[in-house]
Amino acid sequence: MDPMEYPEIEDWAGKLGVDAVDFLAHHAPQSHWLAMSHVVWPRFIEVNDCVPWSRVYDPDNIRSW
Repeated sequence: MDPMEYPEIEDWAGKLGVDAVDFLAHHAPQSHWLAMSHVVWPRFIEVNDCVPWSRVYDPDNIRSW
C-alpha cells in the first residue's frame, strides 16, 4: 500500500505539498524512529552457518537444530 493513499496521511501531506516521510517526521517521536530502525535495518549474527535475527537468537535453539 502506498502510504500517501492512507486518508490521514493523504489529507495532512496533500494540504502542505509534502510526502509520507514528512508526515512521519512531524508526527512520530524520536523513540518511534529508533524502534523502526531495528525493523528496517535489523542486526543479524552468524552462528554455526546460520544467520538469525539477533533479537530472537537463542543459543539452545540453535544447538537443537
